[in-house]
Amino acid sequence: MAASSLLRSLSRVSRRGCAPAFYGRGPLSPLSTAAAAAAADARDAAVLPRGLAGLGPTAKGEKARVVVLGTGWAGSRLMKDLDTTGYDVVCVSPRNHMVFTPLLASTCVGTLEFRSVAEPLARIQPAVSSSPGSYFLLARCTAVDPDAHTIECETVTEGEKDTLKPWKFKVSYDKLVFGCGAEASTFGIRGVTEHATFLREVHDAQEIRRKLLLNLMLSDVPAYQRAKSAGYCTVLLLEVVQQGLNLVGNLVISSPEM
Repeated sequence: MAASSLLRSLSRVSRRGCAPAFYGRGPLSPLSTAAAAAAADARDAAVLPRGLAGLGPTAKGEKARVVVLGTGWAGSRLMKDLDTTGYDVVCVSPRNHMVFTPLLASTCVGTLEFRSVAEPLARIQPAVSSSPGSYFLLARCTAVDPDAHTIECETVTEGEKDTLKPWKFKVSYDKLVFGCGAEASTFGIRGVTEHATFLREVHDAQEIRRKLLLNLMLSDVPAYQRAKSAGYCTVLLLEVVQQGLNLVGNLVISSPEM
């Protein structure tokens, strides 16, 4: 049943003409011969050198390429308003969505779900998933060469196991936009980086929720809290500003006994 549904879905995509234009290859039938597959690979080899293996300089008559680093507030707003009829947009970021940070604290206690505060980049700027010259690259920018108008990038391959080796590549640009944001401040407090959890990304909120739920469950185990240590339901905030106050408010609403 699942296989037939998948085949019907693929057929609909094929009829709509939504096969990836970048690779220059249409949907392959499972019954394709080895010769047909080899021919398709050869066609790809002719296209790929000008593709992600190295997005070279734009040729005369092509649209100028705007490369945006980051998918935060600044980068996402710029890409949303960018006129893609006159520019190709290439976004390089380790995340494929924008986080609505004012509501991020609400996800830590379940007031909101994580998907409610994350907006996919493809919705913000549809061109990155539909326009032939626009891309989103899940990578980090590691170096900028302003003289050659290129940036060096490295793919994001985070994970505990079966991690791929990072792939390095270059991207040429006509205009470069820095929207990488800044690192969270520790105010010089020792041990914060090693033991505290920052609240800037969705995975940070997921980790805080996991720890809160774990400690709440452990605090109900008979004699466990006394045998180990006190303070399983104690939350220590190191920065009581916007995110800290939001988190405190949500904690008080959801768990008044804490």
